Amino acid sequence: MKDISIYLSELSALGTFGKNSFGEKITIYSPELDLANFDIALLGVEEERGTEEHSGCGSAPNKIRQHLYSLSYHFKNCNIVDLGNVKAGDSLEDTFYAVSEIVTDLVKNDCIVIILGGSQDITYANYKAYENLEQIVNLLSIDPKIDISSVGEGINDKNYINYIITHQPNFLFNYSNIGYQTYFVEPEMLDLVKEMFFDAERLGVVREKILDAEPMLRSADIVSLDVSSVRNSDLPGCKIPSPNGFYGEEICQLARFAGLSDQLSSFGLYNYNPAFDFNNTGAMLCAQILWYFIDGVYHREKDYPIASKDSYLKYIVSYEGMEDMIFYKSPKTSRWWMEAKVPKSGNSRYSKQLMIPCSYEDYLLACNGDIPERLISALKKVY
Repeated sequence: MKDISIYLSELSALGTFGKNSFGEKITIYSPELDLANFDIALLGVEEERGTEEHSGCGSAPNKIRQHLYSLSYHFKNCNIVDLGNVKAGDSLEDTFYAVSEIVTDLVKNDCIVIILGGSQDITYANYKAYENLEQIVNLLSIDPKIDISSVGEGINDKNYINYIITHQPNFLFNYSNIGYQTYFVEPEMLDLVKEMFFDAERLGVVREKILDAEPMLRSADIVSLDVSSVRNSDLPGCKIPSPNGFYGEEICQLARFAGLSDQLSSFGLYNYNPAFDFNNTGAMLCAQILWYFIDGVYHREKDYPIASKDSYLKYIVSYEGMEDMIFYKSPKTSRWWMEAKVPKSGNSRYSKQLMIPCSYEDYLLACNGDIPERLISALKKVY
């Protein structure tokens, strides 16, 4: 692996921690470590030049660490390293370059990355790491807003998705949003999401049946979590607080779904501002979100059916005058996928993306003669 120490500042002492705590079990990075021996790497990014609304969030990583390190460690044989923090570069672009180089090296060596922001525009640097790997990816944000706006003002936490969509060469297959709040989103933004065959689910819809969000998270390679998606009473720490959002238990459940996904290789938590977290409740919830994500990773079943599907339950749904639809059910986890074939006129580079995570309800929908929206959206992207 590359020497990434040139990008990192040494992690200062965060205090003493009890027996069987994260602080006792986690490995602190040093240049002589072989990072290929670790399952998960924690990376802080003290960068906030891409935001005004969340100015002050650059100090978040160490604050969250203090609370994460105090939590009990239940993950035997799961090796976690804390890399410390990326030094802020002379420019925002310099910081992005450092983050991309580090994430590229870690993902290439099958080490899952947890990014502690900092502002959410760092997601763009995370995405560019996959460009370095020439890997087609799905990006999912848990966010009360859809961060697509004018690119003319320079990249920031309100338009970073626009930069990802328009970046060339483009390796984005799908973008999804979970938990947007309609009063924060312009109608034209929702129209654009539909026109590009992306996915967006309102907060109320997700909260009503949170299990339906699991297939969306299972299909993601990158998850970007804006802490503003959590209501302020549960997670204080935002300059402009909102009374509505996910409850603490719900955001932890979504984080665990993300961790359980065999496909996901990087997870970022952004926009937490310690200056507005007067009793440290927000920092503790951020730490618990990370705990649940790691718990999901620890309990992965590795049942993504990309290779042999012989051990899976196979269900074939026939349509008159149309090609059969094939579903697979994992005997390990009872999770479902549906298979879509790349059309002759399509692009074979998307073949991995067409084993689509779905739910039992999608299968029932197909049995009733309807084509699941997930399948329609995926096929439209490859024609």
